[in-house]
Amino acid sequence: MWGENCRDHEDRDSDRLVHGAGAMSAVSNLIKPELLQRALDLAAIGRSVLPVRPNKKPLLKEWTSLQAARATVDQITDWSAKLKPAAWAVISGAVSGVAIVDFDGEPGGAWLKQFGLRPHVQTGSGGAHVHFMHPGVPVKTMNAKTATKAWPWPGIDIRGDGGYAVTVGRNSHGTYEQLRA
Repeated sequence: MWGENCRDHEDRDSDRLVHGAGAMSAVSNLIKPELLQRALDLAAIGRSVLPVRPNKKPLLKEWTSLQAARATVDQITDWSAKLKPAAWAVISGAVSGVAIVDFDGEPGGAWLKQFGLRPHVQTGSGGAHVHFMHPGVPVKTMNAKTATKAWPWPGIDIRGDGGYAVTVGRNSHGTYEQLRA
């Protein structure tokens, strides 16, 4: 079910996201206006975006409102000018229409290969994010740290409602590369 939704979601977003030549290439040489443009592009396809520090922590003291309503173009532009974020994250869940699965390290890479998934984002540490269409029912943000029982998927984190995942920019480990919309 989610695999089908992912393809439908990818096709719909790819049709709506218009970039110039090479816009989906590595973001390693992004200057701030380009980073801002990437955030605005994400917002244009319905993603709720959040400015983050190099340690991936939000630059906004209060961001829970962005879990229910997306920021405006003016807000995003203002945050970019005033806060100068190192990166932008997508807030996962119903607000953005996506649940994000984060594949980290060798175990995560093995799962990604086993599932035969194409990443949407390569992370700064070499991991991968895969975006799935939000199913319309609550999706928990879960990982080994938050699981109430033994986590059966080492190297996998699920970013559901109320979570976020860095999508463009840099963190302390490296550059995030958006591979597809």
